[in-house]
Amino acid sequence: MQEALHIGCLVRQDNGTWRSGDTYIVTLAEDRVYLHAKNMSLSGGKLNPMIYGAILQALGINPADLMADPSRAMAAFMEATRRDGGRFDVPGSPGDSGYAIAYYSPELRSPTVLLVGFDLDASHLAEERITHQPQPVQASQVVDRESLKGFVTAAGNYVLSLMETGDFTAATKAKNAFRDPKGPWRHGSVYLYMWDLNSRMITFHAALPNTYELQPLTPIRRDVKTGKLILPQLEEAAKGPEGGFVEYHFDDPNDDNDSADIPKTGYVRKFTGQIPMPGGGVRNIDIVVGSGFYHTSTVGEGEVIEAVLPQMMRSVTASTVDAVSGRISSGLLSAPSAAFSIGGASTLTGALQASVQDLAD
Repeated sequence: MQEALHIGCLVRQDNGTWRSGDTYIVTLAEDRVYLHAKNMSLSGGKLNPMIYGAILQALGINPADLMADPSRAMAAFMEATRRDGGRFDVPGSPGDSGYAIAYYSPELRSPTVLLVGFDLDASHLAEERITHQPQPVQASQVVDRESLKGFVTAAGNYVLSLMETGDFTAATKAKNAFRDPKGPWRHGSVYLYMWDLNSRMITFHAALPNTYELQPLTPIRRDVKTGKLILPQLEEAAKGPEGGFVEYHFDDPNDDNDSADIPKTGYVRKFTGQIPMPGGGVRNIDIVVGSGFYHTSTVGEGEVIEAVLPQMMRSVTASTVDAVSGRISSGLLSAPSAAFSIGGASTLTGALQASVQDLAD
């Protein structure tokens, strides 16, 4: 796994040995994009079935064999790994082609396809409805330290549960779910990022995948106000038994018009688990999961008015009642000589309180 992450880092380097312009490597875990050297935001996406079928045929694999039963599918892929691959044409797109080769990783237990020469973009992916599991704390509920800690803890436990099954494809599919703005893991400026402690590689970044994903865990970004490197602060915070919080300034990737000195509260936590190995035994995994919230509003104007107006009205009317009551008590206003009732209130103050409370409600 560590070698795979390092190889992913190497093939992503622009103008390096493995990438130049529109010539780059894409790897598939079954029919999903695992690594996209040009655009990591596509990782986790499901390939259009017609395109995937053309790729399989280029490898000498009958797509029907994959749907028959798992044993036949595995046998077909193992046979394909002994061949040199082949050229495929993209259905419905004249001149759009590429070259595919199959290989099998015993550790990942996943048939893998490597593509070269195919400029894969979002139009080549299938429209997919993502099914999300209910979570105790969602990104939309992150407003303070307590909710942020609950959100990161839920995400870390979810990632471990997927990895501990040994299903490599499930972990790849989770990337798609973590990027979904309509799901529980991404809302406005609240997003997740992860890194692997064993390989010291950033394995996922929901907001800036092309900048950080499959890149070495190297401190580069500085707090624009304090000048301190941000990553060492996050690494130190993650060493705590329940992780830790870090206050720093970081540009909000969800707002193109903001400045880079937006105050942010981040929280990171280490999660340790074990992946079952094919030949028996387990492999330890240590990942760090983090997120944060910016000290600016991430809700729309209408939501703000709807949420704040009732409280503001109550505050204003309460202040008005207190002021009027004070003036009555001090004799600045003449009070009636006898008790009387207005709207069910036995005093002028009571009547005012009832009236303004109705207005506020």
